[in-house]
Amino acid sequence: MNLFFGLELGTLSVGAVLGALALAGLFRWRGLQAMPEGVTLSHFPYFMRQLG
Repeated sequence: MNLFFGLELGTLSVGAVLGALALAGLFRWRGLQAMPEGVTLSHFPYFMRQLG
């Protein structure tokens, strides 16, 4: 029970922060981008750029 409450609280918190940033114009959702050809899961810097 506490696990689900924590997951729900975390999800709502992240959603609220992203919503506030989007309303302030500081965050823009670009959608999911496919990996360029030749990029595999071992290309750590590529994935860090996608997260950033």
